[in-house]
Amino acid sequence: MEARMRKALESVLFFDETTPVKELIGRCANEPLHLLGEASTLLAGPGSIFSLWRQAQSYSLLAADLHSFARDAGLPRSGLVLRLPSSIDGVPLTRISSEAFRSWLSYGISIRILILPEGMEEISDEALSPLCFEHCHLPSTLERFGARNVRWNKLTCYPRRVRYSVSEENTSFSAKDGSLLSADGRTLVAQSYPFSDTVSIPDGTVAIRPDAFMHTPRPPKTILCPDSLETVDDLVDEFTVWTCRQNGNLARSIRARGGYTVSQEGEEEDGIVYDKAGDTASLILCRPDRDKTTILDTIDGAALRTIGARSLKGAIETLALPAHVRTVEDGNAPRPCQKLVLNEGLEMIGDRCFSELAAESPVRIPRSVRTIGKGSFSGTMLGFDALDAIVAIPGGSHALFKPCRYLENEKGELVCAGPCNNDKEAKGPKRPASTESETPGRNASIVPFDMNAYDTMLLSGRHVKNKSKALLFRFESGIALPEASAREFARLLRGDNKSVLELIATASDAPRTVRRLAQAGFYDNDLAEKQCEILRRARKTKALHVLMEWIAQQSPRKPEKPSARFAF
Repeated sequence: MEARMRKALESVLFFDETTPVKELIGRCANEPLHLLGEASTLLAGPGSIFSLWRQAQSYSLLAADLHSFARDAGLPRSGLVLRLPSSIDGVPLTRISSEAFRSWLSYGISIRILILPEGMEEISDEALSPLCFEHCHLPSTLERFGARNVRWNKLTCYPRRVRYSVSEENTSFSAKDGSLLSADGRTLVAQSYPFSDTVSIPDGTVAIRPDAFMHTPRPPKTILCPDSLETVDDLVDEFTVWTCRQNGNLARSIRARGGYTVSQEGEEEDGIVYDKAGDTASLILCRPDRDKTTILDTIDGAALRTIGARSLKGAIETLALPAHVRTVEDGNAPRPCQKLVLNEGLEMIGDRCFSELAAESPVRIPRSVRTIGKGSFSGTMLGFDALDAIVAIPGGSHALFKPCRYLENEKGELVCAGPCNNDKEAKGPKRPASTESETPGRNASIVPFDMNAYDTMLLSGRHVKNKSKALLFRFESGIALPEASAREFARLLRGDNKSVLELIATASDAPRTVRRLAQAGFYDNDLAEKQCEILRRARKTKALHVLMEWIAQQSPRKPEKPSARFAF
């Protein structure tokens, strides 16, 4: 690079990592840079560092080729100071256009201090992106700071920090603790970086700009909101928790957009965020970077009653709900969850909860559960204590979890009497049947599962994971099985009889399963003999006895003739 060019460039882009920021800014403010004559030709002419667009009475900066000039001048890639000129040949520089520092022009260049000159009025949207800078000083004349000027995913190198300072005479913007705000302090324009785990929004802030927080790999975990804050357009990160008044419009709007909020009583323990309200507590969020998932039963004496919406996040292999939990809200579907234990006393499970579990054994549904939301437990085996039944829930099922009444017939089996008449009946406590409405001695209960709809689903061509096992569980259950359905189920099972015979021997109530299968016409002579051998090897003596009795009933022995005792 020529000496003349190098000298002209040194007034705009130079290396300095020792002089304090305040001192450098003050020096540049006292000595504004005006490019005149040869300097303007070298730096702003064709093929030079700056590409300008002449407006009526000012210039706009269209592009700045920092990468090429830093390379040609032998400057290091970091610790640089970029000082934009106030004017070029007497014409002021008033605007930086969008993408003036696009990636191939600023690739790998880290600016320690970016000093915008007096006379600059506007920084357009994305004008500074993807320029990597650590400190930006705004002049008194700046009126507009465009959107998305610092975008982490656009950077070609990453700053250790990002801070702002503003001239005291500026009437549009102000700076506080390195963050950029509107002059009246009511709008947070850009939050300083790096973020601590907890970021406090300044008092008096009413709104936060959508691009105020950079979406970095280490976002703030908690943001403390003043009572003055009214709107938030960017949730910053899906795991960021906002501390604010829970009954205010701000909290409602954050939750409606999928964010998490806690009150001032909220606290965090082992990566799990809880909130308290009186003598009860709620689980707000399980952070994905926690070391373990041990949910507390009480938080400072407050019983944990609610698992909040979408609060169970990240990889949770084993999950046991504490004894005091009564409600699991929508969207709690941890993956992969290999073991799920629901507590006695749990009453409500929301929509889309515990789907696609990796559990090998059926998930037990306690008798206390009154409501299960749509789309929950998709692809999972469930064991209903109240029904003595195991069922397979297919993906995308919405019609199975209707609260239904179940009555006991003369055989001691439960019969599904159909969905409840109204929501009040469905949500009411389970009770014994009234002697006025039911036959004396028969018990009625309300369970959030429609076995009639389940039977219809099994008979349809809908895909069910491990369908043979699901059909066998239906024969094994304590719910009465209509004869027509039983025969159709048996026909379906005969298509996979080799594995079915082995599964029958592992049933928890093998005698009932064998009896029902036999009555449904599943066994012929060949299958019955094979089943007897499998039951004998598995030492299922009761089930073997049931099957032998059925075989005897099918082919009763004829009495022998007296002559059969003699040999002629």
